Amino acid sequence: MPFPRFARLFLALALPGMPAAISAPDDAPAAAGPPPAVTPEETTGLLRIAARQLANGDAESAEAAYKYILEKNHHDTGGAGIQEGLLALARAYRQHGDRVKAVAVYEKLLAEHPHFESAPDAYLELGRTLRSIGAYDRAIGKFYNVLHSTLKLSGEQTEQYRRLARTAQFEIAETHFASGDYNEAARLFSRLNLLDLAVADHERARFRAAISLLRSGNLEAAASSLESFIKTTPDTEASAEARYQLALVLERLGRDQESLNTFMDLLRNEHVRNTETSPAWKDWQRRTGNHLANYFYDKGDYRSALTVLNRLITLSSDARWQLPVSYQTALCHERLLQYDKAVEIYRQTAALLANDTESPAELQEIVRMAEWHIRHIQWLDETNGRIRSITEPQGSSGASS
Repeated sequence: MPFPRFARLFLALALPGMPAAISAPDDAPAAAGPPPAVTPEETTGLLRIAARQLANGDAESAEAAYKYILEKNHHDTGGAGIQEGLLALARAYRQHGDRVKAVAVYEKLLAEHPHFESAPDAYLELGRTLRSIGAYDRAIGKFYNVLHSTLKLSGEQTEQYRRLARTAQFEIAETHFASGDYNEAARLFSRLNLLDLAVADHERARFRAAISLLRSGNLEAAASSLESFIKTTPDTEASAEARYQLALVLERLGRDQESLNTFMDLLRNEHVRNTETSPAWKDWQRRTGNHLANYFYDKGDYRSALTVLNRLITLSSDARWQLPVSYQTALCHERLLQYDKAVEIYRQTAALLANDTESPAELQEIVRMAEWHIRHIQWLDETNGRIRSITEPQGSSGASS
């Protein structure tokens, strides 16, 4: 297979010691005999260059380089060049979203070279790729292959074995979670707590275990697990979601006051070390605020709803965020018969999109509703004025005779 000209030139410039034929023009006569082999040093250089091109977003050049390595090493089917070339090509496909091709290359590599040095890593990456396309059973099988392959590692590779084994077990639990098998996921994630996990992985495993219990319908166990997670990791980003989910679980269990306390706790900022760099906290605070504002509004507790809304509007200066919050604030004032304040905020709401011609249709609809409410309140005021003029007692117009 002729190597594409752009890639031949790229490789010739990158590796000046490469054979001159590599940079020959497309119309040059083909050299007689088999193409020259690539030395191990040249293979290493090509892999390094291709990886750099891939990191820079030039997937075409990287793929061409990997294929060139494979072509030049095809006669040496057991050599490191063909193995590393296949692994690198699979990673290139995976990184750029061509997961079907990635799976095909991983499987070719592992079928032809099941015992090569990086086989456990290849099985791990193949399992993750299969999971990403919904092939859950096949993915779990590949993760078990990781466990089996690590048994063949030498004694000096003990730490590598432990790392790969922990990762494989974590990925098996993640795959059960992704497939919707929450009972098995909860069991596996709970077992992972007993392993020597890194802090971040330990945190994630505990959180996944709690969410698995929730999704399997075991509400009491989920509440207990979420409470424990929040207590031990109070200011992590996952803790924000844990508070939100715990509040919902407590609500479903009929523990309304505890649910309300948990929601209100999430709205406070003291858990967040830096709110400007904690978008996850703000996101869950917004969800919490919306939930609470609707809860209080539906109960007719408009003053409590206003307290929540006044906190919500400070979470972002984006007009598209502030508009629905401002509209809900005006609604509460209207329900409290504070018409002047309601009209003032409705007008502020409508003005938020004054210079935004590309806002979503639902936001434009809120503006129209705000304008309708202004007209409605004005109509009510005028109508009440007429009614008062009719019903109020008239003064005496003259003396009696």
